[in-house]
Amino acid sequence: MGAWAAAAIVAGLVVLAGCSGNDGAATTTTTSRVIESPSAKGSTDQSTTSVTRSVESPSSVAAATAATASIPMTTPRSSPLTPTGSVASGAVSTAAGVPAPLMFRHRIGFVGGRSTLFQIALSGAEVTVDGTVRTAVVHTRWTNFSIEDQFVTYVKTPSLLLSDGSLVPMNYKTSTNVPGGGTTPVDLVARLSDPSTFTFAGASLVFGNNTSAQTIIPLEDSAPVSTFAPVVDIGKGVSSDSGAGTTARITGTVLHADYEDGAKATFQLDVALEVSFSDTPRIQDIFSVTLTTPDRTSAAPTTSVLFGRPPNSIVLAGRTVHGGLLFDIPPAYAGHYALTIHSDRVEDATGSAAADPVLEFTIPRER
Repeated sequence: MGAWAAAAIVAGLVVLAGCSGNDGAATTTTTSRVIESPSAKGSTDQSTTSVTRSVESPSSVAAATAATASIPMTTPRSSPLTPTGSVASGAVSTAAGVPAPLMFRHRIGFVGGRSTLFQIALSGAEVTVDGTVRTAVVHTRWTNFSIEDQFVTYVKTPSLLLSDGSLVPMNYKTSTNVPGGGTTPVDLVARLSDPSTFTFAGASLVFGNNTSAQTIIPLEDSAPVSTFAPVVDIGKGVSSDSGAGTTARITGTVLHADYEDGAKATFQLDVALEVSFSDTPRIQDIFSVTLTTPDRTSAAPTTSVLFGRPPNSIVLAGRTVHGGLLFDIPPAYAGHYALTIHSDRVEDATGSAAADPVLEFTIPRER
């Protein structure tokens, strides 16, 4: 779907952390992952960037979730953006009658849509004046988890939840395309119907509603963000050799929320897989893949959201096929997983029954 970003691109990720003790207390965790482009194959140069954010406990998000229960599902439009700094006051300037501009640090959330997953970092907010028209603008930076270019308009537009409980629907300023593995500025805008009373104080940027995976990013740096942070690269590098010429290896994984409408508290697992075949007396192997989940049910894959098309199910001798798979997994996703490569081989080189490669890994519970 478009050109790759530079040789090696890093998306900073924060592993979701639960809280214990006082309600509303937040914990902060930082990790990172590298998204490598095809042009980076064989290169050892990688740059690493990490980001940090606070994640609130389930009990502390109850009020915000209730306040946004009536948020309608909006339709996508478009967007561009800007980065970090320190938070300024949200007080109204008496001279201009316009809220003072804000700069943000560690305001990070995660959102998705049709075949997309993005990290969003707030960088600033301001009210612009054009004659009698005043427009609220939230500057953000969007990082694309996919290996392919994606439009931000695949994500439904957010709303600005004000301190009085009212909602200001926002639009994308432009239809911005974010390169695979890349980061792009995106502006969210809303024309103000009553600018005389508008203030950023106590406001939050809200994606989704109470029937879907919801991300709430307060515009105050001290307030915790409510979002599900993807868990990445669990099982990466796990391989299995059947002993009959077929070898499989996991080259990447991303566990993330399902952002479809009505898919509240459901999750999906993207897997990057490679399968090779080296049984030279035969010209090919034909295989299929299933995933056994912690509840002992088996799931068949669909096309990956993040890692591209599924691998070709026919692999020629001496060749390797690559591709992405997407699995719907149980809401209680923690536990043991087994990815089985079902081959059409019936025996190995000794004439014995051949075993299918099985790639096993465990997704830990939220910490």
